[in-house]
Amino acid sequence: MNHGTHGIKKRTFDGSLDSVKHVIMATMKWHVLAFAMVPWTTLWALDLATSPQDPSSYDAVMNSRPISNSEALNSSPVEARLAIDQYSAAIHGAKITPMENAAQAVIHPVSAASASSIIRRPIVPLPRISPIKFNAWIADFDAAAGLADLDQDAGQLSEVSIFGLAFDQNDQLSPLSSFVTSAVQSAQRDDPRARILLTVTNDAGNVQKDPKAVDQVVNAPDYFSDLFVQRAVDAGVSGLDIDFENIPTADGPGYIQFIQLLAKKLHAQGLYLSVVIEPKTRFSSSFLDWTPIGQAADRVRVLGYNFSYETTPPGAISPPDQISTLADYALARIPASKLEIALPLHGYDWPDGKNGTQINDLSAILALAAQYQATIERDPATGAPHFSYVDGQGISHQVWYEDPESVWQKSQLLLSKGISNIGLWQIGSGDLSELFQLAHPNHPI
Repeated sequence: MNHGTHGIKKRTFDGSLDSVKHVIMATMKWHVLAFAMVPWTTLWALDLATSPQDPSSYDAVMNSRPISNSEALNSSPVEARLAIDQYSAAIHGAKITPMENAAQAVIHPVSAASASSIIRRPIVPLPRISPIKFNAWIADFDAAAGLADLDQDAGQLSEVSIFGLAFDQNDQLSPLSSFVTSAVQSAQRDDPRARILLTVTNDAGNVQKDPKAVDQVVNAPDYFSDLFVQRAVDAGVSGLDIDFENIPTADGPGYIQFIQLLAKKLHAQGLYLSVVIEPKTRFSSSFLDWTPIGQAADRVRVLGYNFSYETTPPGAISPPDQISTLADYALARIPASKLEIALPLHGYDWPDGKNGTQINDLSAILALAAQYQATIERDPATGAPHFSYVDGQGISHQVWYEDPESVWQKSQLLLSKGISNIGLWQIGSGDLSELFQLAHPNHPI
C-alpha cells in the first residue's frame, strides 16, 4: 500500500489552500446532488466503483467505508457518527440501531453472511492538516497484528514507537530483535514523515514493570545512558521512548537525574527523547516531579487509562472527567507543546465476582458480543461502549472497552485544552480507519 506524500494539495490550481477548498467543494457538489436520493446500498456500490488513486475526490477521502446520505449532505453529526459505528459494527458481525443520541446507540448481532457482504478497501493516506497528531506504539508481544496494522496506519501517524527493548532475567538490557528491525523498516517505508522511536521498558524476563531494572539503571546512569543511546543509533531510529513504570519511591530522584543525563547524550547525537509517565492508577509514579522531566525531554507521554482494570470493579477504562483532571495537572507542569496524553484501544471482561481479563483486540470484543447476542450501549457519562452477557457456565460478565469513537471524543476534549498530541495504545488492536476519518477536517463530524 502506498503511503506517500501525495494528497489533495497536489491537485490545486495555484497551490493555495483556497484553491484546494475550491477543488474539494467542486468535487463534492455532484456527490451531494447525485447522492441525495440514493439508498445506502447504491452509495456503497458507487463508492466501490470510485478509483482510490484520486485523493482529491470526496470518495477517496472517505474511501474506507460506505458514505451515507447524511454524510453526503453534511446534515447531522449524530447521523454521521452512527454511520461510522454502523460500518465498524457490521464488519465485525453486528449492526447499530439509530437513536436520537449517538452516545445511546445500541448494537445488535447480525448474521455472518450479512457482515461478510461488506468489503473494506484500504484507506488512502491523507495530508496532515488536522490539528490532532496521533502517535502510537507497536508491541513486540503482538508482532504479527502490529506489523500488519502498521502497514495500513503508518501514513496517518506522526510518530511510531517500537516496543522492542527490555531487560533479561538478570536485569541486563536485551539486544535488538528482528521485530525491531522489521518495524523500523515498515515505518520508514510506509511513511518517511513519521518520527520513529525505540521504546525501552523496565520489563525483565517474565516480570512486567520490574522495579529491580529501574534500580539497576539508576545506580549505573553513565553505563546505561551510553548503552541506550547506542541502541538507538544501531536501530536507525529518531530517538528513544523511555517507559519505566512501578518506579520505587527511593529511586525517584535518581530516575529524574538519569532522564536529564540521557537527554543531554541523545541531543548531542541529534536524537529525540520521549518519556512515559503513568499516573497513580495500577502503578504509582505520582511521587515523581513531572516538571524537570518535562524540561529535559522532548515529549512527555502521560498514560490516560487504567482507571478501571483487572482488579477494580467494572467500569470505563479512560473516563473523560478523569482525563480532564489529569490533563490539567500535567499542563501545570509540562508545556502543552511537549505534552501527550495516551489513550487506550482495548477493554476488560469482568466475570461476576472475579478479576477481569484484558482484551487487546477490538474485533475480538465485538465478536464476543455477537457470540452471546449482547446489546452494546454507550455509557452516557463516559461515552465508553460496554455490554454484559452470561457464559455457558451461567456466569455473568461485564465488558467495558474503548473504541475509535470514544477516543475521538477525548481527543477533542484534550485539543480544547491545547493538547494536540494524542497517544494510541496500540497498533494491532484493531481497525483504526474510523478514527483517522473522524480526525480529518473534511469529514462531517
